[in-house]
Amino acid sequence: MRSPSFLTFLSLAVGSLLCQVQANEVIYADGSLKANWSTRGLGTTIDLSTSDAVANTVSVAVNSTQNGFISFFTPKPFGKTAKGLQFDISGNQPNLMVEALSDIDWAVSKRIPLSELVPVSSITSDKFSTVFLDFNKIYIPYQPTYPTAPDNWDTITFYAPGSEGAVYRLNNLQLVEGTCP
Repeated sequence: MRSPSFLTFLSLAVGSLLCQVQANEVIYADGSLKANWSTRGLGTTIDLSTSDAVANTVSVAVNSTQNGFISFFTPKPFGKTAKGLQFDISGNQPNLMVEALSDIDWAVSKRIPLSELVPVSSITSDKFSTVFLDFNKIYIPYQPTYPTAPDNWDTITFYAPGSEGAVYRLNNLQLVEGTCP
């Protein structure tokens, strides 16, 4: 027989996971860009419905040239409610940076290298790796001459810095809401 403390822990853990999953906002999953979301790109070829034999699903194929990017945009700001971004990525150790920004007031986060979120060597083209970006890592404290507040963030951008560009696939992009304990 299990101790009451173990059962309490188990029920809290399962309840927390269920709450978190129910509160997340899906941006893109298995070939479907969700309502109220759109993509933008510069120096990038984007295919939202690429069949992926490795994961037996459909994903976003991205081919960015030098300094190219793909952005996911929604007219409904997420900066006040989301605590982070979770996504699956596949590719040959892509050199990427991720940022959040606002079309409303041009508030921008700092760009964080993918290598600060996960060992890039673990990202390969034969499988998807799950990555979580805690928005606290990209928040820049208020500066009077440069808007940085996350309240109006409405865009997530994957940016390929440097001259080599990046080729990769994305799937299961979701905002992780901060409503669960």
